[in-house]
Amino acid sequence: HNSNMRQTGTHEDIKPPRRTVPRSVRRACVWLLLLFMLLVLCVLQLCQGMLKMLHTDQVIVGVEHRQGGDSSISAHSLTSVEATADEPESRSWQRHKPMSWQVALGLLRRSPIKFVVVDVKNGLGNRLRAMASARSVASALHRPVLLVWQPDLHCNCSFRRLFEPTDHTTVLEQEIPQINLTTTEFQKYNYMRPEPGAIKDENVEVDERRHLYFKSAFMMNHRFGRWRHAQRHIQSLEPVPEVSRMLIADHSMVGLHVRNVFDAPRDAVTNKEIVGSQAMEGAKNEYGSEGATQLLQWRKASHWTNFVPRIASLMREHGYQAADQPPQRFYLAADSIEAYNGLDKRFPGRMRFTRRECATERCDFRDCRGMIYSLVDMMNLARTRIILGMMPLPVFFWRCG
Repeated sequence: HNSNMRQTGTHEDIKPPRRTVPRSVRRACVWLLLLFMLLVLCVLQLCQGMLKMLHTDQVIVGVEHRQGGDSSISAHSLTSVEATADEPESRSWQRHKPMSWQVALGLLRRSPIKFVVVDVKNGLGNRLRAMASARSVASALHRPVLLVWQPDLHCNCSFRRLFEPTDHTTVLEQEIPQINLTTTEFQKYNYMRPEPGAIKDENVEVDERRHLYFKSAFMMNHRFGRWRHAQRHIQSLEPVPEVSRMLIADHSMVGLHVRNVFDAPRDAVTNKEIVGSQAMEGAKNEYGSEGATQLLQWRKASHWTNFVPRIASLMREHGYQAADQPPQRFYLAADSIEAYNGLDKRFPGRMRFTRRECATERCDFRDCRGMIYSLVDMMNLARTRIILGMMPLPVFFWRCG
């Protein structure tokens, strides 16, 4: 009995060895836990971004409405902003009601979503590049765009007469007075020298708490405002049917861009002058002395007679290399009757161009009809295989697709 007790006691005194988890396993578990938490955080951020984009889609709903031969700006673009108690719903943003700058400013101030407001300036090409750059930045920031497109002497045509409505972009045809753009609500950048306070190519650092206001005829100096990013926003623009019907060029053609009319600024006094003291003085006011002088040099270098040797050379090359193919054809975009008549007479049957009425020996009028023809020329040039001359910047965007 005592022997059994001793044996039993001996067995009870024996303890199993303690098992310890290796340090490497513990570290691996900690890393796995951290990775899991990081994954959860990423999923939450993604969901938040998707909800924000869905809310933005509600903010930017229709852009424009056509009625008769003219159309009005849709005030439905910022519909997520509710009507106030003292403002009936019928007086809030209505789909077919024209939008004034006062209404747009009020809704911007009340909007929970921060906008990129781009006030485009100068001619059609300059406006398109500034708009494309700003839209690219807005897309990267997940912000909607308010496009301020005010017709003036440089481009006397509304956006809606040229392009179909675009997603996430609201169009305003009145400039918002600078005095109303307070620094507490708007982060302002102005590239339009010599306007007071303007700094061309100033680096844009976005404040997420304020609307971004960008006044320019140039690309935005932001990493998402560069050519390679802005390109797709130009290519996404859909022209109105009137423009689409006039697109006749193809990849077999050579594009000719002939501009030799000194056209800045355009008013009743300088409208008929190609080069004159008043036109030159006005250009200096618009672009500065250096810019006006450079513009004049470009125009002189782009006279149609300077294109003749290169055109003849291309025709000879085509004859040698593709003798069994149709003759080489050219799409001509010019700003004077002299250029159209001169090149058509010098190379009969080879020139294709969009016919238009040209008064006072010039074809570059900046009224709405003239702007429609300018857009037609841009898009036709973009369809050709090569371009000779001063290529408009938006042509580069459309060609690089």
